[in-house]
Amino acid sequence: MQTAFRVAISADGVAEADTGKVVSAQSIEVTIPGWYTKPMTEYVIHVTVWDNHGNIAEKETTFETGRLGTAFDGPWVEPEQIPTPNSWMGKKMDVKSINENIYDEKERDFKEFQKAQYIRIPFEIHKAVKKARVYATAHGMYLFEVNGARPDDRMFAPDNTSYHKILLGVCETPQPA
Repeated sequence: MQTAFRVAISADGVAEADTGKVVSAQSIEVTIPGWYTKPMTEYVIHVTVWDNHGNIAEKETTFETGRLGTAFDGPWVEPEQIPTPNSWMGKKMDVKSINENIYDEKERDFKEFQKAQYIRIPFEIHKAVKKARVYATAHGMYLFEVNGARPDDRMFAPDNTSYHKILLGVCETPQPA
């Protein structure tokens, strides 16, 4: 059983916060009073845990913060869209109408649906690259690649959201191919 923990956080090799050894069985929702993340910063977290048998376990991981209120100054990239016809044209928006399938038992060729849009943005780099970040989001889902390499294994970024209320941003760090 856990008897104590320590959480140490650093950024760019500089210690940011350290709880020191805290005698506690608390293992979730641990906060460090007075410490706050900065935008677009990679943090290294080192966690040490002691148990009631004198064992010590340690783990180190990283996380990176997004823009965190920093004004976005890049362009909104979007493909040319061909509007998809609205299948609700002329229908009442009530519970009965919404549950009614106007295509039930009809043969469809699905020509009213448009293909997924493909956006390719070529660019040139004139220096050696140590690390790159792409802050991306979408109204819907996307698959991000750089030179055919994906930075992670997610199939449906940026996760399911109510698009009219929030757009989740994802910071991608592509690995060299």
